[in-house]
Amino acid sequence: MTKEEVTYEQIVEGLREKLPSLPQILDDLVKTLGNLNITLDEIEEQIRIDQSISLEILKVVNKGEFLEIEEKRITSISDAIHKLGFENIQKIIMNVMVLPFFSDTKFPPFFKVESLWKHCVGVALASHVISDFLEYGDNDRAYACGLLHDIGKVAKINFDAKSFSKELLSAKRKKMTICEMEIVRKLLRHDILGGLIANQWAMPNELCQTIRWHHTESREDRGELEDPEVHLLVDIVCLANSLVHKMEFGSSGHSFHRPPSQKFLKTMGLKEANLVELEEAIRSDWDTKFSYLAIIK
Repeated sequence: MTKEEVTYEQIVEGLREKLPSLPQILDDLVKTLGNLNITLDEIEEQIRIDQSISLEILKVVNKGEFLEIEEKRITSISDAIHKLGFENIQKIIMNVMVLPFFSDTKFPPFFKVESLWKHCVGVALASHVISDFLEYGDNDRAYACGLLHDIGKVAKINFDAKSFSKELLSAKRKKMTICEMEIVRKLLRHDILGGLIANQWAMPNELCQTIRWHHTESREDRGELEDPEVHLLVDIVCLANSLVHKMEFGSSGHSFHRPPSQKFLKTMGLKEANLVELEEAIRSDWDTKFSYLAIIK
């Protein structure tokens, strides 16, 4: 059977042994995002299950950004959680759990895992900023979608790194985005593959849909997706991806930036002036949170 004859479903099945499944704690966290009734004590119970998360949280809370001058080093998970706050804790847990999916994959020599990871963290932070600006109401879920939006690229590397490397080089040479290259040449689509993998992980539908459609500006072109809330979430990540490419936070494999269309911005109720404001807010978030969210251990 040739690669052209292989279905996405067969690829996902073939990658089952090569790709790590997301840990249960992340699954639980993603499913509780937006639950206003969850307490820090409940989050603490989840954290204590995994030592790597506990260690990372203690490492972060003792950084200069959080400790006051002459304040004693924090050694208690409970104290760390209350010091960092709910929002930071969720982001740290999510990043610690998702990172191995990237770092355990052997990337092509000219496409560094650090670059894609920084890009994904940038899109996650940008998604949070945009969702807050638009009063979406679930900033943490937007962050999760942004962080995982490019998992299809990691899957493609695992499936056929050599072919994906050629696609990256071709996209750069022809000044196209990777998605445009995939469409024009009828290649394996990373957005479709990513959505299927998220579905295999039993992630929430809105996360699967956002990964699947994060390159599709037009709501009319998003298959059978009808929920306006999910459409807005897709819009948020789509715009975040575009702005992060422009701001060059990391790299998703290509150097070409295509700005959002006027029609797309109108759908979101945004104007060009809003993009300047959003970029400033995203850069501020990046400057303050990069040191503990985008570092590869």
